[in-house]
This record gives sequence, structure tokens and C-alpha cells, in this order.
Amino acid sequence: MTPDLPDYQPLWPETVLFWGAGATRALQLRTTAELGQAVFHLAAGEGSLSKRVSDEFSLDHFAASVTDLLTVLSGADGRAVLERFLPGLTYREQRHRQVELKKDYDFATLCQLVRTCPGHTPAAFRLQDLFTLIDMHLDCRHGFYAPASDDRQRQFIAPERLLPARNVLVMLINLLHYHDFSCSLAEGRETLAQYAAFARTLASMMLCEGERLAKDGRYVERSYYLLSYAVISMNWDPLLLWLLDNAYNEANVREFPDQRLFHDFGHLIGLRMVNGEHPTAWYPVNEAVVQRLNDPSYGGRSLFRIGKYYFPHGCSSWRECPNCGKLTLYLGNDRDPYSPSLYPPPLTGTLSAMWRQAQSGQEQRAHAQGMFDALHCVHCGTVTEARHIPLVMQSGLRGRRPAFLEEIHHEIRICLENAHHVLFMGYTLPPDDIMYRSLLAARQKRGTDCQPFCSVVVGADESAPDDWLTGRELAAYLASHEGTAFSHTVQAAQAIFPPERVRGYARGIPAVFLDASGHVTPETVADLLYPGGLPYRLPDQRKMS
Repeated sequence: MTPDLPDYQPLWPETVLFWGAGATRALQLRTTAELGQAVFHLAAGEGSLSKRVSDEFSLDHFAASVTDLLTVLSGADGRAVLERFLPGLTYREQRHRQVELKKDYDFATLCQLVRTCPGHTPAAFRLQDLFTLIDMHLDCRHGFYAPASDDRQRQFIAPERLLPARNVLVMLINLLHYHDFSCSLAEGRETLAQYAAFARTLASMMLCEGERLAKDGRYVERSYYLLSYAVISMNWDPLLLWLLDNAYNEANVREFPDQRLFHDFGHLIGLRMVNGEHPTAWYPVNEAVVQRLNDPSYGGRSLFRIGKYYFPHGCSSWRECPNCGKLTLYLGNDRDPYSPSLYPPPLTGTLSAMWRQAQSGQEQRAHAQGMFDALHCVHCGTVTEARHIPLVMQSGLRGRRPAFLEEIHHEIRICLENAHHVLFMGYTLPPDDIMYRSLLAARQKRGTDCQPFCSVVVGADESAPDDWLTGRELAAYLASHEGTAFSHTVQAAQAIFPPERVRGYARGIPAVFLDASGHVTPETVADLLYPGGLPYRLPDQRKMS
């Protein structure tokens, strides 16, 4: 009689961290709702263009530069504006560049689309509706009539105008985030330092985790090389990735450690070299590489460990090459965690002149022609522009995602199916995120032996208890704080997960990983990521208590 074979069950991270827009609100980066309000005000608000821009961009040099940009995109041919916007070019070259920009960025059509969406005030307008409207008609390749305004007849929006309008939308979102990050650098470095300390502490914990697991000797197996947590960034901004990347790099070079930490993005992405004097691509380490490097027969000096980091909606630091279709990741020009060069160069030269550095002849020639946003593709050398940033939004319309996002989504599904702890940090699990709600609901119904924990960190109520709320304490807090984002998120989680396995922390971020004296400690981070205690990453010790 043939003996029964055990089931093959590949290991996946114990904790999956959803990183939402609320997670960076303490750093002055706008939430999705606030981004929508800003876009509405810029495109359909009252007052002059310069007044609307200055309302949303509080830093003077941003306001002046963005006003010139939108003026140029609106078709104004004033020499003074063009001279400020495209210095060093002849008037003929300036006009040629303006024609090119208007072809690729249709601000007038975006304004019409914003007025077409539901919600006629900034508070009622939803960014999801705008993305859905654009992507729905791009998908079917049909135009539509925009509602009439004032005494004008309704106008037909041709399908070929939708993509340039979407390019403006993505460009404005990135400019707003870049502005907000600049505000954080100017006014909130102390808070940013707490986030950086969180990343460094997490890196140190992963090295300690690896030291414990190294005693097993199975270096080519996931039980050793896969970090015990994964990140699903619902944000487009690269801030958490940047802080973790710096923390990993610092840990990797410190006294030549026996272990090294890297990220795995679920898709091969080439990194434009940080601190690189030459246009050389740096490729992240994936599982295939780790297994070979960790194999003792290859005689490597260090053991490698990797952590999963997913961008299911794209990233503002990505560029999709129009030639080869591959992705390039841009993370600035230096390793300073407070570097303003974290975000890719925008269309306006005055906003990037201080740190924009050409690494190739392609970039140098493009900059000289007024293409200040140019970055070469690290795979084939083709110049990419800001309009090649692939961003999507989880909305009522699934639409056609790029192949690399489909690949990332496939891996996210498997990762969630095997998670023992799901952590929402600044992510409110909104009703229109149907896919993730369905995945999580299916995950928790797989059996009583693998019921996951769910932790909710949403909001910033300084009067809330400085502790995790569960059971009766959580119910009492929810009853006295109805209608808040924290209340909605906890109730949404309780509708998916067993209520007794849902806990919440209402003081928000960064308070959740700070101790009583305001410092980040391994204990506070461990309590955040591992409610059942620090995992030892062995098969019989993976279950949460």
C-alpha cells in the first residue's frame, strides 16, 4: 500500500500589511479624498487659475511653477510665461514644445470631465468617479457629450482626448504628492524621522529573525529567505518603500553582515541607479537569485533574505517604457532619506533644477529641449516622460490592467490566502475595493484552523487609549465614535473576520509604533506586526495563538 504523501504547502509571510493613504497623513501627504478635492478645485473651482493653484500649493515656488505649467497647457502664448517655463530656448522652440505638451496633456478636457462627474462641490467629488469615467470610455473607445455649462451648448468629448486628459490627472496627483512631501521635509522632519526609525527597527528585526532561522541550515528554502511580513501599498507614493530601502541598504553595508535584505516586487523592475554616475541598471533580487546565492555550493559570502512589496495600483516612481514595455523604478539621486529628489522630475524645470541630474546622453539632450521630466529606460535606453507613469485606481470598473499589474495581483491573491495576520494601516477597506474584500472574506472562511487576525490602525484620535482595543473595550469605543473612519473600518473588518479576532488602535500613525517616550522600539513594532508573538518561521510555529 502506497503511503499517503503530505500536502505541499509553500510558506508565505505571516503578516500582510495594507499601507493606505492615511498611513502618511501625519507626513502631510494628502489622502485619496483630499487629492480628489484638490483636483476638483484646480479644474472646476471658482476664482482665477493662479488663486486656485496657490490654494492647493502652499509653497510659493510650487504655486508659481504650477500656474505657469497649467497656463501653458491651456494654450496661452505669452512670451513671459513661456520664457519662465522654458528658459534657454528660442521662442520658436518654446512654441513647439508647448504644442507637444498640449497634445499629450489636455487640461481643458480634464476640466470638462471633472464637471461631468457626480458631485458638484469639492467635498462631494470622488477621484474614483473621475478615473472610472475616463477608463470606461477609454476601454470602449467611445466619446460622449459633456453637460452644458452656462450659456454654452454641450460639447462632445472625442475618445482621443481622454488619454491626454488622464495624463494631466496623473501629473497633477504626482505634483500634489511631490509638493506635500516637500512640505514634510520643510516642516515635519521630526515626524519623518519616526517613520525612518520604524523602517530601521524593522530591518534590524528581520536580521535577528534570520539569525534564528539560520541555525536550521535550509538557506535555499522559503522558511529561511522569505521575510515574515509583506507590504501591499495601496498608495501611489514610494515613501515607505524608500525608507525601507534605505534601512535595508544601511543594514546590508554595516560591517559586512552575514545576511543581506532586499525587496521582491512580484515583477522584475529595473532600478535607475541611486548615486550612480553611469546609466547602469540595478535589478532587485528575486527568489530565483536568492536560492542560487544561498546555496552553499556556490560559495557566497552572505545569505540573502527578501521581503514582498507590492504596488497593485502602480507607483508614481515607475516609468513604463513606450518602446520595450518594461518598468523602470526611480528612487532619487542619493541615499539621503530626506532627499527632495525622491520623486521623479516633473514637467516644470524650476521644480527639479536643484537636483535633476542627467545620467545619459538621452536625458541630457531631452533636458536641453525642455523635456525636464525625461528619464531613460534602464532596459533599452528609450526616453520616458511623466505621461508614462502607470497609475490605476481601484474603482467600480476593473478595466484592462497592464500585464505587470496583473502579475502582481496574481501573487497578492496567493499571499493573502496564506496570511495569518492582516494589518490595515491607514487603509479604510472602502466598499469599492471589491476585489480585496472578496479575497479577505474567502481567506477567513478556509477553515477554523487558520482563522487570521485582523488589526486596524486608522484615524488619529489623541484622546483614545494608547493600547490595542478588543472585545468590550473596542465595542464601547465604536459606540461613542460612530461615523468615524476608524469605526467604519473596524466594522467592515468585523463583517469579514471573526469579531473576536479583530483589534483596533485609534491613535493612528506614527503613534502605533512609538513607546510612551515617543521612541520606536522592537517591542512596539513586534506588537504591531505579530499579535501572536514573534514568529520563528518554522512550519510548526507559524500559527497565531
